[in-house]
Amino acid sequence: PSLLTPSINFNPVIDFSGSSDIMSLTTPPPNLNSTVFTVAIPVVNTSWRTMFRGSVNDHPLIIETGADRLGYYAGGFQNSGFSWNQNETALVGLEMRSADVNFRKNGTQGSSITTISLTGLNLDYFGNYQGGGQNFGKIPETIIYNTPTALTTTEKRKVESYLALKY
Repeated sequence: PSLLTPSINFNPVIDFSGSSDIMSLTTPPPNLNSTVFTVAIPVVNTSWRTMFRGSVNDHPLIIETGADRLGYYAGGFQNSGFSWNQNETALVGLEMRSADVNFRKNGTQGSSITTISLTGLNLDYFGNYQGGGQNFGKIPETIIYNTPTALTTTEKRKVESYLALKY
């Protein structure tokens, strides 16, 4: 990946637009009990756009190939109820609790997905699929919380407000 500066609202971004651009996390947080907030711009791509990838067949934050549906891939695509257009700057949240995966986009709560097992899964790779070819695009900031209790509505709004004002 490369650093582009200035980019979104005069802030730098990490650009995962190359087919092989990826970051491997040395101490990946578990999916279970994690809440992810990110600001990003998906690239124009005819393939999947993967922001996170686990070490097994899970993609916690992905945009469907040939479409703009945002979701979670776990043995098949699970739709969040949101679309994320190519070249659209958006603030997206993903809450992963036991038997409950929820997406947020620009402060709006999406649908709940109750069919995904998060046990033993980690957020191992960032920005692309580990084999390449599913590059996400430009990502200026991502915040991950891993807590035994879910963030409150007020806590989520504080993080979203911080990111919305900055970007």
